[in-house]
Parts: sequence; C-alpha cells; structure tokens
Amino acid sequence: AQKTHGVLRGELRINMPYIAYQIALAEHLSDFQRTYPEIGLDFTMSDQLVDIVAEGFHAGIRFGGHVQQDMIAVQISPPNVATAFASSAYLRAHGEPETPADLLAHNCLRYRFISSKRLADWDFDGPDGPIAVEVRGTLVTDSQITLVNRALAGHGVIHVPSRFVQAHVDDGALVPILKPFAHTYPPLYLYYPRENRNSEILRAFVRFFQWRRKSA
Repeated sequence: AQKTHGVLRGELRINMPYIAYQIALAEHLSDFQRTYPEIGLDFTMSDQLVDIVAEGFHAGIRFGGHVQQDMIAVQISPPNVATAFASSAYLRAHGEPETPADLLAHNCLRYRFISSKRLADWDFDGPDGPIAVEVRGTLVTDSQITLVNRALAGHGVIHVPSRFVQAHVDDGALVPILKPFAHTYPPLYLYYPRENRNSEILRAFVRFFQWRRKSA
C-alpha cells in the first residue's frame, strides 16, 4: 500500500463466502469506495476454508468458529438470526408451516457446501432446545443466489440468515416463517495474519466495517 498526499492507494485481496459479503459488506461498500477511491478490492467468493496466507489473500471473512487459528479477528456483524422464508404465492398454494416439523410436507430448497459437499443443516431453536429438521426438496445447489431466486419465483422454502434476504422481505417478495423458532448463528469476523496488522489499507477497511453495538 502507498499513501500519496494523504490518499491511501493499493489493493486488498479478501476471501469470503458470498453470504458474508451480502450480510456484512454489500450495504456499505459504495460508501467505502467513495471514501477510499484509490483502494482496489479483489474479492474471492468461496465457502471453502482456505489458508489465506498460502493462497495470497490479505484477509478472510468467516462466521465465528471457522476462523483460522493464530489470526487477528475483528467482528464485522452482529450475531446472525436465521429462519425459513418463502414467497407469499408459495404459501398461498401450500400453506404456512407452524412448526419446524411441518417443513417435511414442503419443498425445501437446500444449500450444499462447495468444500465439504455437505448439505447445510436447517437448525431451529425450540422451547426445549435445538431442533434440526431433515428437510427434502427438488433442488440442491452450491449457489445461495440460485436458492433465493427459486424462492422468489415461488418454487419452495429456503433457510438463510435474515440479513441475507432483508431487502426481499422489506419489499414483500419473501415472507419469514417459523419466526418463533429462529436460530442464532455466530457473528461474522474479518481475520488476518499478524504480519498484516500494519497495513494501512487493511486497517482502513477494518475501521470502516467493524461492527459497533449501538447504545440502547
């Protein structure tokens, strides 16, 4: 990174899953780029857990619990609340589930992790503890965007963090369901090796996106 006449200039390479980009960065990225127009951003979207140093990244973003050891980690989102979502057209046609077990009678569109090939769990929190539902459906994909698009088109139910689809909820295109059973996942963290802690462009990025609790 270079600093010329007070302007930060350089490139920042970050590895993250797309869902992390959508939750923690997308809303404020334009403001960051207006504030630091000479910082080039190189984002690799992948849910694969990579060695960011070996792969040439300056930093990574992951949910808490999936951060590489011996890294500096900075929280960049609040805890993430996830539940099920569907379009109003789908719910009119198929009814709205009242409990997680009711999902067994619905077309549930599932996410498959790229690295492990494992299907993402559908976790809920019930009055007596965690509830995991082995849902079934007509689509499995490693693309979160595809899942959201299929749900928007009325083809089934998805299970994602609320912040990932907030814009679609706000405009009425998706309806949150099973909200009393919503499950809380850890926050997102930006992490980087200690040898990068003096990078001015990385410090600027961290300062801009670091999550700060608002006073009540």
